[in-house]
Amino acid sequence: MAVRSPADEPARAGRARYRFGFVLSVGAGNLTRYLTLRKYAERDLDVECVWAPNPGGHDRAGGRWLPRSLRARAAGMRHATPVLRRLAFLEAVMFHAFEPYLYATLRSLLARRPALVWSRDDPPTTDPSFWRENGLRRRPAWRARARFMVDRWCARHTALCAPFSRWAGEALIARCGVPATRVHAIPVGVDLERWPYARPKAHDAPRPARILFVVGDLVRKGGDVLIDVFARRLSGDAELHLVTRHPPRRLPPNVFVHTGLAADIPQPAPPRPPPTEGALAFDVPD
Repeated sequence: MAVRSPADEPARAGRARYRFGFVLSVGAGNLTRYLTLRKYAERDLDVECVWAPNPGGHDRAGGRWLPRSLRARAAGMRHATPVLRRLAFLEAVMFHAFEPYLYATLRSLLARRPALVWSRDDPPTTDPSFWRENGLRRRPAWRARARFMVDRWCARHTALCAPFSRWAGEALIARCGVPATRVHAIPVGVDLERWPYARPKAHDAPRPARILFVVGDLVRKGGDVLIDVFARRLSGDAELHLVTRHPPRRLPPNVFVHTGLAADIPQPAPPRPPPTEGALAFDVPD
């Protein structure tokens, strides 16, 4: 892999051996994943990257006459335009946005390129209650089954499925019939240039282990279970630091909460900052 510097950018497009597209959700915790991926992907001189980040939510730029759900879907297609209009010139495209992915999969029936990569955090399911905690409380069973059939068909026509976890990957294999050779879990990583591992020095005084858990919706992502396990098993030997929008009212000893922080935006240090040295970090995208 040839590593580039900013001075290489003008000549990069003409020298790149490969052209990859990325249509990725950047809402909430997914912003960190997108920024880390983009940072390291763009260092490779052999690859020209085309990015189409999707911030999610409801776009106010147009389509106000559409129903709310269709307006969001139309916005997703509009955000994907920088990549979709170049599909014929790309070797591969990674999607983490459903509508553009569906379009590209249908197109792949007639066009051999690009290779499609589907990156998702949730497994396909027929359970209408699966997304209840995300606000989809009225999804009927027939609609959940229909969405599952679409997800299954798309997955079977995808060159590579790159779910966030083995749990989601196992569902693609078992429920959707995707060959295991085309399913490779890629967990959300940590930028080690921003979170370098600091080895304890010989003269450092012993201190408890520190665990950092970053999550938007604490209960929906299992934070209540983590706090309970910590209180019963680890509170005497470690500290638990929570960065969340919805802190619990009662905390056991050695649990600290930090609120009002935003993803990848520099923040003033709180009175007791989250540990960034020698911490075991869990970042759960919303």
